[in-house]
Amino acid sequence: MLLYHGSSTGGIIALRPSISNHDKPYVYLTDCAVLALLYAYNPIARPGGFFPYYFDKTGLLHYEEYFPDQTRKMYAKHSGWIYTAEADSLTRLDKMPWVYLSETDIPISDATFIPDIYAALMEAETAGRLILHRYEDASEEQHRINRQVVRKSLEGHADGDYVRFLREHMPDAFE
Repeated sequence: MLLYHGSSTGGIIALRPSISNHDKPYVYLTDCAVLALLYAYNPIARPGGFFPYYFDKTGLLHYEEYFPDQTRKMYAKHSGWIYTAEADSLTRLDKMPWVYLSETDIPISDATFIPDIYAALMEAETAGRLILHRYEDASEEQHRINRQVVRKSLEGHADGDYVRFLREHMPDAFE
């Protein structure tokens, strides 16, 4: 099966298990190239991250802006790499069936440099491979829900890159 991995690091010849949000180190891969593009740049130190996306019932990727001009602010002028790998028999997450995990190294079969991730995301949106929900198009109710989601995500985080990132971009979530 062809899988993808996004990274800001170039020159990778094999993906190695590393910091994880799970019980041990894993390699994370996805069957969605556009999702890998979102992960090609992370403004928050690992294992943290801010990736407000979801897949609809048809399998289409949606990315939701929680603050004004979020997509451009996060991704413009940032480069990254999309790595591809052939891998079978990997663990697939139940709650995130587009994510595959490996406890062992995964050799890279190809790598694509993305000079401007924002431009690539805009191309994906134009091609219909990504639905971008812009902040200014959301209702006040949706903004309220997003602030609640952020507040809940802050539970157990006293400080650090994640909290600083959210304070900078969503100060109203702290009110």
